[in-house]
Amino acid sequence: MRLAEALMERADLKKKIAQMSDRMIQNAKVYEDEEPMEDMSKLLRELDRITERYEDLMWKINLANATNRASNGEPLVELIARREAYISKDKALRDMLASLKTDRHDYYGNNDRKRVVKIDVPAIRKQTDSIAKRIREIDALIQEANWNITV
Repeated sequence: MRLAEALMERADLKKKIAQMSDRMIQNAKVYEDEEPMEDMSKLLRELDRITERYEDLMWKINLANATNRASNGEPLVELIARREAYISKDKALRDMLASLKTDRHDYYGNNDRKRVVKIDVPAIRKQTDSIAKRIREIDALIQEANWNITV
């Protein structure tokens, strides 16, 4: 199995675990004169099966990320960490930009004090564009490796 396939299966298993949680919640408590729609013991066994497979995949994925390198020679685990850091920085900058009004000022309270933008918006936008490009480049390296590594 390729690492990319393992990652897709992991995503599916995460969804299944969430669905199992919903089903168990719906069946854990019913009115006293009713029976649960599903057998809780079967649900728990299915949850065990899914989470065991999830654990196995996570172990293989983490091992592959820790022991393999991308085509540029960098460890996958390092690229993944860098990508996540860039994503976090990009989100913080974009959230800040989104909070600004397009008219560059607004009035605050009853005293008519003006609030003004005190940052260089074009420079921040240029920075977010550069970060987004770097994220895409790193992601391409990771994706390439994901399809070339067997777990």
